[in-house]
Amino acid sequence: MTGLASGLRRAVRSRPFMLLKYARESLLYIANHLLLPRLTGRNVTIGRNLHCLSLLTFQAERPHSSIVAGDDLVTWYRVRLHAWGNGTITIGNCCSLGSDTVIHCRDRVAIGNYVLIAPGVRVWDFEPHSLAMEERMVEIDHTRRTLWPDFSGRARAGAPFVPHFPGKPVVIEDGVWVGADAIILKGSRIGRGAVIGAGAVVAGEIPPFCVAAGNPARVVRELQKDSQCA
Repeated sequence: MTGLASGLRRAVRSRPFMLLKYARESLLYIANHLLLPRLTGRNVTIGRNLHCLSLLTFQAERPHSSIVAGDDLVTWYRVRLHAWGNGTITIGNCCSLGSDTVIHCRDRVAIGNYVLIAPGVRVWDFEPHSLAMEERMVEIDHTRRTLWPDFSGRARAGAPFVPHFPGKPVVIEDGVWVGADAIILKGSRIGRGAVIGAGAVVAGEIPPFCVAAGNPARVVRELQKDSQCA
């Protein structure tokens, strides 16, 4: 026992970061396997070997929305997956979602296997507000009347607000890399093996095995298919 203790002391002195690493992994294990299942509802299904650095990552509105994630998912800091209404988010195996990534879903967001999403990416499969100015004004007045007292008296007593969120599914196929701060809008489909440049705005279909960049995103380069991906 003395030899073991002295060996541990030498290891801690020579490589203290290893002690921090194992302590961190232990805390993550407790959070992912003991706390997270109690914080997520029955409409959230997560595969094996999850590495999640934010306990409030998976948020699915009951009773009809759902989130289904595969094995070996890594979600970094402040990742938020929101499924509202009848929305369904599905994530394949071996995916990584970078810090500050946010997905809002009211229809369907499907992410394939081995997808790499960099920090700050935003995904919406619906329009959160109307394009008509008058309808947006009605929505604001409704919010002012229902969420807090109207101390200023400015909220108009108009027609009742009826929420409407036009949406189309978003599909991100296998092996896609989405660059930092990219935005993916409703109805978008990103083909297998494609790369989306940092800050790009995707609002349509991106073909497989290409690099797309800009606002709106356009193909700027073709990629050669790997033999294993053919």
